[in-house]
Amino acid sequence: MDREIQSGEIPMKYNEDDVGKEVEIVIEGVVVIDTVGVTYKPDGTPIYGPQLSLCHIFARFSMLEPLMAWNGIIEEAQKDGA
Repeated sequence: MDREIQSGEIPMKYNEDDVGKEVEIVIEGVVVIDTVGVTYKPDGTPIYGPQLSLCHIFARFSMLEPLMAWNGIIEEAQKDGA
């Protein structure tokens, strides 16, 4: 699937050969030395990148289902006039 890069987005450029290598990344303006690792999307597709970046991605996937459930609760409460 082709997609357009969003403003400010840097596409991951790592692959399995990079796992274990140290890389310099910038997170919120702070330069950090990190290690390239791998994690997996819910469909099993691997994602390679700095471990801190992978943690952010994992956290987002982990919170997606509870967030959608919370949104449903709020929508129902609003319908009920709460």
